[in-house]
Amino acid sequence: MSSIKDYLIKIVSEYKEARLHEEFAGHELGDLMRHQLPEFLEEKLSSNYKIDNYIIKGSIGMGNWAKVPWLAIMNKDITTTTQEGVYVVYLFSQDMERVYLTFNQGVTRSTKEEFTNNRDKLRAKMDLGDFKTDNEIDLAESGKGKAYELSNICYQKYEAEQLINNQISEKELIEDLIEIMKIYQKYYENYYLELDAAEIETGEGVSENMDDLTTKEKLTKIKITSKPKDTPI
Repeated sequence: MSSIKDYLIKIVSEYKEARLHEEFAGHELGDLMRHQLPEFLEEKLSSNYKIDNYIIKGSIGMGNWAKVPWLAIMNKDITTTTQEGVYVVYLFSQDMERVYLTFNQGVTRSTKEEFTNNRDKLRAKMDLGDFKTDNEIDLAESGKGKAYELSNICYQKYEAEQLINNQISEKELIEDLIEIMKIYQKYYENYYLELDAAEIETGEGVSENMDDLTTKEKLTKIKITSKPKDTPI
């Protein structure tokens, strides 16, 4: 496939039928989400970003079909798992009628109160451009997909019908991705690193044997935590 749109159309056209009636193990959509689309996006983003600083990972579930498949782009300094931290992620609605490009948060290791408070603070402080900042995302009736509706900071919605009928261009999809990646970079530079610096200044997460380290080295040590496996939505 030669475009982001081609990949999105294939997923919204085939995933629902596959989830309901086809065997999970070895399905071609798994390879598409885990390998083909991540590699395609790496190539697209490499001219604008130092791609080695990012993890691009997609999933259709672990051992069984996920209701809401996803593909995430994670800054390694912020998070290496979709269970926590802030990242960019494509989310496909359970009925496959919508795709959302979102600036979002992991919900597994946070309470609802924590991630909604963080969402509201970032919406108030950050310039999120033309992306939507309402709570109108519609992913699933229940489960983790429902939580990702609430954790979302901003998003762009693509109707499956509009993708299939060529009412959304590849140019739009690429421009939206680049713009939301710029927002992610601003978050990293203006908010995430400031939070880390505050942790160091107050001594939070810094042990006595870190006193002689540089700020960058301390940041690295603070962020070395256990890395749980991503779970399906």
